[in-house]
Amino acid sequence: MNTASFGASAAWTFALPTAITFGNGVAQKIPVLAAALGGRPLWVTDRDLVRLPFFDRVRSLIPDAPVFSGITPDPTVDAVDALAACVREGRHDVVIAVGGG
Repeated sequence: MNTASFGASAAWTFALPTAITFGNGVAQKIPVLAAALGGRPLWVTDRDLVRLPFFDRVRSLIPDAPVFSGITPDPTVDAVDALAACVREGRHDVVIAVGGG
């Protein structure tokens, strides 16, 4: 088995049943991936990351999508409930999460 393809620089997708795509260069694929999944995307991040130039660059790929920045480290039930309410109220069909670890 060639393990070189499993390095940190490789981009890959994990689906169970929700697809999670990450790795080097995948940010440029966000518009295509989001469009394939629906028409009402929502950016999701935390209150610190939303202020960084990195987030501005990524968000410029789908600038009209609203941003939910109420995620906290080790999200609480309240934070998850607030996100769920935002998704329901905005009738979002795509969640684009930026950050995490």
